[in-house]
Amino acid sequence: MQVEAQITSLGGIASRQNLVARGATSRALTAAVKSGHVRRIRNGWYTTLPASDPQVIAVRLGGVLTGAAALHLQNAWLWNPPRSLDVRLAAGASRPKLVPRNVTLSYGRLPRNRRTVATDHEALVHAVKHLPFEEAVAVLDWACHTRRLDEVDLHRLCARLPKPLRRIAEWVDRDCESVLESIVRTRLRLLGYEVVSQVPVDTVRSIDLVVDGVLGLELDGRAYHESSFESDREKDLAIVLEGRSAMRVSYGMVRRDWPRVEQGIAAAVAMHRGHRRASGMPERHRRLQTP
Repeated sequence: MQVEAQITSLGGIASRQNLVARGATSRALTAAVKSGHVRRIRNGWYTTLPASDPQVIAVRLGGVLTGAAALHLQNAWLWNPPRSLDVRLAAGASRPKLVPRNVTLSYGRLPRNRRTVATDHEALVHAVKHLPFEEAVAVLDWACHTRRLDEVDLHRLCARLPKPLRRIAEWVDRDCESVLESIVRTRLRLLGYEVVSQVPVDTVRSIDLVVDGVLGLELDGRAYHESSFESDREKDLAIVLEGRSAMRVSYGMVRRDWPRVEQGIAAAVAMHRGHRRASGMPERHRRLQTP
């Protein structure tokens, strides 16, 4: 049980090297495996996690978990759960015989400290290369919001990206506070709107997004909190008293009915400026190509 507790304290996976350094003996490791409480993934690696765990799969293949799947373990801002696992193998390593269908392999330098997951920097580079543009912006927003990346780190990371993606730093917003804000902000910017995050509306509150300077857009997360109902309405009133239109959009609306949300934002901006709404979307809101 002592070996099982040690492995659990190390995140559910541990190398023999780490366990021996913490006092585990060969006899204790063998006994733990025989008891069924601990499984040997491959030579030199032990786990208490299920075989389906992404880290276990990566170690079994001889590599480390990277990309969106690695960031998902850290609660990164991912709009969609990873559908596949990205596993990085050592440069020059031979391809494993049995690779699950949902696993994509890449090759390169592996961490020296026997990690099971790539470093934040490596995982972010891989994720930004492979995620849809708006989701790539979101994970970089998250990395900056959580102080995993400072300004220098962000530009160093972008320098490692393919040339068409290197200007993604211009789309990152350190003031962003959620994946919902990030996705909506990027979508609106792609439509040609000017969008500013977390604009003060009174002495204690901020507007999630201000669109073209005239629309205060509040974004409500998945959970409904009755305790915030009164405060939310007070904020809406403050937005209007400061001369902007106010609109409140839920996570579900963005997820399931974005075209209608898009139309509503266009109408609100136009009406605020005293324009009559033309049929369909205004000419200025034609979609732009993803950078």
